[in-house]
Amino acid sequence: MKVAILGAGGFVGSRLMEQAALTPEWQFVPVLRSPKNLARLSKLGIAARFADTGRIEPLAAALEGFEAVINLAAGDWTSIRADAELAHAACARAGTKLLIHLSSAVVFGRVESPTLDDDSAPDLGSWMLYAREKGLAENFLRERMGAAAPRVVVLRPGLIWGPRSPWSALPARQLAGGVAWLGGGGRGICNLVHVDNLARYVHQVLRSPATVSGCYNVADPGTVTWQEFYAAVAAGLGYPGLRIRLTEAGPHRTSPGAVLDWLKQQPPFYRLMKKLLKCLSSESKSQLKHYLPGLAGGRYQPPWPADAPVPESAPRLTREHWALQNTVHRLPTQKFVRDFGDPGLMGFEAGLAFTLVWLRFAGYGA
Repeated sequence: MKVAILGAGGFVGSRLMEQAALTPEWQFVPVLRSPKNLARLSKLGIAARFADTGRIEPLAAALEGFEAVINLAAGDWTSIRADAELAHAACARAGTKLLIHLSSAVVFGRVESPTLDDDSAPDLGSWMLYAREKGLAENFLRERMGAAAPRVVVLRPGLIWGPRSPWSALPARQLAGGVAWLGGGGRGICNLVHVDNLARYVHQVLRSPATVSGCYNVADPGTVTWQEFYAAVAAGLGYPGLRIRLTEAGPHRTSPGAVLDWLKQQPPFYRLMKKLLKCLSSESKSQLKHYLPGLAGGRYQPPWPADAPVPESAPRLTREHWALQNTVHRLPTQKFVRDFGDPGLMGFEAGLAFTLVWLRFAGYGA
């Protein structure tokens, strides 16, 4: 099967391309806007198609001949819905049979209701710009699932972890800095899906003879709390468990970091920030990354000696992290297995082992 990937230069897309390079079952081809987006994939020696992915005519032309398209594009939060609309229209014009769209469990916020399932409506009133746009994209695609082509399958993962994931680096970075604070006493559900498990979900959709459309929650097997996740990373890297601090406090709302996070959720400011970043050189962006942490309230800390006493600090939680760490319920995933079959997922311990190897390679560890 010949499959096009939009957003192949990102974290999930590059992992799918790596796996595709090792198996002849599918021919995955990245469709990219610019040659610079091929940087992460260049080691694979693969052929790519280039097109203006922001316009329907060139995108539809680039998608001709593909049986399926995987839409992973989410570079600009303010255009997630528009990108989904464009991808769907281009698939329809190119005659593509299947569109797999990657959404996010963040459309349900903290999952406070136990009745939320795969077919529940997204929360379009979320304070998070990314969540609102993902929800709008879902609603657009849901309205077109009855059409003849393309068939639409929306996958809704939680936090995608594993090698190269920021959600894997976050606990390691916080533990290395001395103290990692967890809201909700660490009891919240950590809605994890390992990147390789997410790939197995995608492969299962492509492999299955099912011809259904729909929205599907996807997650790792088993339920892991935030405290369990952080404790496993700490033990695997040799950091003292005392570095994990639990709190019932809410997020900071008046600190410079909280103000910056709030501004980032406002579309006009977000678009302005994206435009300014495009004007900066790579060197300037690197320097900015060194100065921003201080403005954000010391979110990133330099490594703390393993044999030194744990420093005293006040709870420091962003609104995003507080919301994620206070997730109340696990989303059900039985619908996917019912419609497509068992994707053969690996468990938490196996995923952790792969992740720890990468974290040590990245320089983390006591």
